[in-house]
Amino acid sequence: MLTIGLLMIFSASAPTVANKVEYNSDAFFFVKRQLAWIFVGGILSIFMFIFPLNFFKKNSFLFLSIGLFFLLIIAIEAVFKINLPFVIERNGAVRWIDVGVTEIQIVEFIKLAYIIYASAWLTSIEKEIKKSSSTEDHVKIILKFLIPLGIVSLLVLAQRDLDTTAILVLTIFSIFFVAFNEKIYTLAIVSLLILSFSVGLLAIQLEDYRAQRFQGYLEIILNGEPSDESARDQNFQTWSGIIAIGSGGIFGKGYTESRTKHGFLQEAAYTDSIFAVIGEEFGIFGSLIVIGCFLYLSKVGVDIAKNCSDKFGSLVAVGITSWISIQAYLNIAANLSVIPFGGIPLPFLSYGGSSVIALLMATGLLLNISRIRNI
Repeated sequence: MLTIGLLMIFSASAPTVANKVEYNSDAFFFVKRQLAWIFVGGILSIFMFIFPLNFFKKNSFLFLSIGLFFLLIIAIEAVFKINLPFVIERNGAVRWIDVGVTEIQIVEFIKLAYIIYASAWLTSIEKEIKKSSSTEDHVKIILKFLIPLGIVSLLVLAQRDLDTTAILVLTIFSIFFVAFNEKIYTLAIVSLLILSFSVGLLAIQLEDYRAQRFQGYLEIILNGEPSDESARDQNFQTWSGIIAIGSGGIFGKGYTESRTKHGFLQEAAYTDSIFAVIGEEFGIFGSLIVIGCFLYLSKVGVDIAKNCSDKFGSLVAVGITSWISIQAYLNIAANLSVIPFGGIPLPFLSYGGSSVIALLMATGLLLNISRIRNI
């Protein structure tokens, strides 16, 4: 998938950067940067693979606390606009920290840190769960689970990042769902999912740009296209993605032959909308290969979780697999207009340093867990 990603980043970004001075008119500008991030992520994934699993369990709260510290700084800047020099704002969203050589999107690492923390916490209360007999005891455990997740979700929402909030919540819910067999917890998760969906709809209406996107999405679903030019502009990624994938047919137009990347998609073509470019250049055939890669990765992750003899490791494997699978599904579904377009990268394929580094670290940890097998 990384190889496919590099090939598609070149195809999707070359027309945008070839004639721009800020990119040194280098058609390989983004490919070179992605390669550098893959190298960094690869080195870090080796450390994630080598360190004993117990190391991550013991330091789970520390990892999360470090991430939350930076997340809090970003949230403060997003809300109060105090112009911190190392916090970066783009297109109205405050999500990045400048570390000199590059910019880091902290929330990508929060996903992994919270998976490790939630898995460690759920493992630590296993005996408490078994001893719990009253509804009051179970409610207390659910609240202990929800409060920190709610705090983290609010900090991410402060960055105007509803999609990442949804991925984080769904991922952590997945871990909680498989951790215990008690019916009360299953009922609680189903209820919380319904509540989260309702909160998500409310969050859409609270931001004008989200409400306009959602309205445009409904028009596309119901009428086949946006009602006017302004709605089309507001939903350019959704509309252009439909055109790109639809025009690709069965086998596509051929590598680098996408036309949509020259128009509305442009920078989105090698980030959030890279699947649309794949669909245009390689058609349904190429799209199904990419989807098949994610399905296979999900199967491997589930097998690792099932075969792991360590409860903590098993839950982390569930979390990592859920994270990658949910994010891939949401990205592909948005490009196909199954859901409203939000703006999240396609794992391993989209351009983005923080995303690919965090994903490679998670992959290293997943491989680490795969060594702890039931005998």
